[in-house]
Order: sequence, then C-alpha cells, then structure tokens
Amino acid sequence: AIAIMDITNKNKVIQVSTVTAEVFTERPGYPYAFRCHTTAGKWARDYVKLAVDKLDSRKIAILVVGVPFGVSTGDMYKSQAEEYGLEVVYYDKFPMGTVDFTPYLTAIYMCS
Repeated sequence: AIAIMDITNKNKVIQVSTVTAEVFTERPGYPYAFRCHTTAGKWARDYVKLAVDKLDSRKIAILVVGVPFGVSTGDMYKSQAEEYGLEVVYYDKFPMGTVDFTPYLTAIYMCS
C-alpha cells in the first residue's frame, strides 16, 4: 500500500487499504489514502488497557515479526505498556518465515 501511494496520489486515485500502519494515512500530502481498519497504535492502546484493567497484568512480553510494521507495532505496545506501568520483561523480533519459536518462547518463559 505504501509503495504505491505516490502513484495513486499523483493520479488522484482514491486508495483504500487494509494496512494498519499509521504512516499510511498520517502522511502529510496524501489526501487520497484511506484505511478500512483501525491503526496499530489504537490496537496497542486497547490491548494494553485490557491487559491491565481486566487481567490485572503487571508484566508483558513482546515478540514481533522483524519487518518494519512488526517492529513499529512492537514499539507502540512497549510504549503503551510503559505508560500503564507494565514491566516489559522481554522484547524481541523474529525473522519472517520463522517456524520454530522454541528459542523465543524459552526466553519468555525464563523471564517470568
């Protein structure tokens, strides 16, 4: 979606996407870009609030796919967790295509 923004903007074509990265619709000068989902930042705020309010969580482990969207989303979760006073006990990213999560889950387990 982001890769074709310049083309759709130049040609004044409305672009509607399922992308959740804030950069898609919060870029100045791109009035033709729209999303049909909420943003990753809103998900982070809502899920962290839920973890604190409903689950009485005090710690959080964050594991994301190591691509720009995954990393930026993980950063949002980390920021929200810190705002709510959660201790971030683990934060890592895994390569796209990973099928064995044993090392990551073991590390998370060791932090708990």
